[in-house]
Amino acid sequence: MRNVSIQIIRICAMLSIILCHLVQEVNNTVIAYTGQFFNVGVFIFIFLSGYLYGKKKIENNKEWLINRAKKIIIPVYSFMIFLIIIHIVNHTMEYKYIFIYLFDLQYYLGGISGAQHLWFVSVIMICYIVNIHLQYNNKMIMSKKINIIFIMISIICVYLSPKFGQTLIYIYIYILGYKYRYMEEKFKFNIFKTIGLMIIAILTRLYFRQILDGSLLYDVIIVSITHTILGICIFRTIKYLCEKFNIKGNKFINSMDNLSYYIYITHYMFMVGPIRTMGMTQFLIINIIITIVLSYISAIVLRLIDNKIQYFIEKINLFKNKRENYN
Repeated sequence: MRNVSIQIIRICAMLSIILCHLVQEVNNTVIAYTGQFFNVGVFIFIFLSGYLYGKKKIENNKEWLINRAKKIIIPVYSFMIFLIIIHIVNHTMEYKYIFIYLFDLQYYLGGISGAQHLWFVSVIMICYIVNIHLQYNNKMIMSKKINIIFIMISIICVYLSPKFGQTLIYIYIYILGYKYRYMEEKFKFNIFKTIGLMIIAILTRLYFRQILDGSLLYDVIIVSITHTILGICIFRTIKYLCEKFNIKGNKFINSMDNLSYYIYITHYMFMVGPIRTMGMTQFLIINIIITIVLSYISAIVLRLIDNKIQYFIEKINLFKNKRENYN
């Protein structure tokens, strides 16, 4: 049975990311400035992913990881085939990116226009690899000393290798979500404390941006800390409100939840890249509507394609299993 609070959190995180990209296309400095807060959606997604597998026992690590990869990466492959063809037709394709996306290395080696946002897929797959070890190391995960050491190592690595250090930070956010699932009952929700923490996180971000913007200390460490706090507060607030007011699921929520990952994959190519629609007319609101509608339609198409591919893979696996059993 679906948990409606988790569905709404996932949808809100997706919308937050889209808004982050959307406001950057608006020719207004103040509005564009808000994008730095809307990208909290990424942190919510990572925390939520850790939370969802916090108490889920994995019987077969290899099979679980393969299933995760199929669910996450196959839609990206389907999307990238389309986008790469567009780039080839427009003579804007650097062929090295075929291998970069094939091996899911876009976070570390860069991406092509319209698909740069898919760096998240590289990170979440690493988190899933880490996840298979978490259930065997619960004591270590809960240890405050180990947590402090991990944080310190992450901060040091930021200065040695920013991408690697940031990856460790993302892994720790995933682990926080994993830990929170075990400790959730110990944390009584207080709306005033939660709002207070959110305000502190936002003000801290704004203050240090004025004096440290462009530095690793701000761009990676302070941004990650404040966004993690903000993301967890948003997560807890939505979950609390859904449970308090007994929010029920419906067809719209189910549909948006099912499409959330696919909308995330497709939306950015309409904001930048060879099929950008944000500059299609001189009217911003029309451009936004066109972009949102096309993102939604393309997500539906991508989901249909993905379902067909997943069904085909399942058929092949069933055939192989039957053949092995027969032999």
